Amino acid sequence: MICNCPNISGLLKAGAKRKGLFIAAVAVSLLLYSAVAAWKAIPPMYSSWCSIKFSPPRVKEGLVGRLLSTSPDEIETQRAIILSHNFLMHAAAELSLVKSPAAEADLNRAIEYLRSCISVEREGKTDILRISATAKEPGQALRLVQALSAAFLASYKEKHNRRFDEVISHINEEQQAANEKLKAGKERLEKFIRENRLVSIDLEGEALVSQKLELEGKARKNATGIRPELTEVNENIDLHMDKKIELDRLKAEVESLRNIASYLEKKRQEAMIWKAEEVDDARIITPAQLPGQAFNKPDYFRTVLIGLTAGILLGLILTTIMGAMDNSVVLIEKLEKQLRIMVLGIIPCADPKESAYDVSEKGKNGAGLAQQQVVALVTQLAPNTIISESFRGLRANIQAAIHDGEIKTIAVTASCLAQGSTTVAANLSISLAQAGLNTLLVATDITKSDLAARFFLDESPGLTDILLGT
Repeated sequence: MICNCPNISGLLKAGAKRKGLFIAAVAVSLLLYSAVAAWKAIPPMYSSWCSIKFSPPRVKEGLVGRLLSTSPDEIETQRAIILSHNFLMHAAAELSLVKSPAAEADLNRAIEYLRSCISVEREGKTDILRISATAKEPGQALRLVQALSAAFLASYKEKHNRRFDEVISHINEEQQAANEKLKAGKERLEKFIRENRLVSIDLEGEALVSQKLELEGKARKNATGIRPELTEVNENIDLHMDKKIELDRLKAEVESLRNIASYLEKKRQEAMIWKAEEVDDARIITPAQLPGQAFNKPDYFRTVLIGLTAGILLGLILTTIMGAMDNSVVLIEKLEKQLRIMVLGIIPCADPKESAYDVSEKGKNGAGLAQQQVVALVTQLAPNTIISESFRGLRANIQAAIHDGEIKTIAVTASCLAQGSTTVAANLSISLAQAGLNTLLVATDITKSDLAARFFLDESPGLTDILLGT
């Protein structure tokens, strides 16, 4: 049954083969990310804030309450005032951000600076405003908040007093107008009384009624000459009633004007009392504090972690790409699958420095052995090395494969020159001979063979001489 699961061990071997590329990718990515993070790093910024609570107006009813009424959403109104151009202009002057007299361009720059540094937000649905300020220095952030809050409370109190002054001024105007109307009404009443000589209008009316009743009694007794007198009395009574009605109207008008003037005087006194009291409709409930640390403190661990993660991903991607472009066979299973043959052994690359053989030892020809000659006969000259053990493993695998004894000849070949076929043939034959097998080593490379030199033998007679019979 064929398993299509990924070969984790093979992938690890492939990664280990290109570990230099992987480590370089991780290091470069970490370095680049750290450099970019340091380049784009925002300088430490400090933030300070305070909270201002607004209480509902105490004057809710009456004339003063109506005149001092505020908008339904007073909090948003105050927030807009703090961020307004005029308020920030006065705040910039209080903070000495501009010189007096200031140019318009300098003033606009100072206002834009304040708008970029401050933030005014409502805390949920409460009647509390939070004024925040950010700056590069903790003391500067604290000064900004304190100056803005102080300027706002002073402006709020000034506005409060100005509104009361406006209310009092309005009441004074209305009161003055009412007093003038009252004076004119009194003058009309006095003039009417003088013109009509109304000393006691009620007594005069009673006298006219008595005279009318007397004349009517005489008329019922059929007295002659009474009718004209009775008609004259009736006319006097009607005229008297008209005068009484007009007098009552003038008196009512004067009394009404007197009440209005008295009411306005009372409200003026109330407004002056409210103005004299301390304003606490807006007060600081959380004073500003000196910030202890920056709110945007660099996170070095996060920077290193991101750079390391990016480096690992980049290394994996580069390793995968290089592996896809590399046609060399790294995995034994892949080699067996592609060539449909069984691998009998793996011989590592020979390193002359790893052999324990003394290269100063002389051969039969009296010459010192070179490092290449040690590698060529490593199973004989350095039997305790890893490469020698690999040849003995190859020998064991071959013996296991030919346990039936039918195979007598083993050919060692390569796809091109300098692939190690001569080294494998020489050391394998030595290893087989060391196992007690009768071994004949034949050099069949007639173009370029150095097998005889490795065993310190003469090249003649060679295979060609034997085949030609010479």
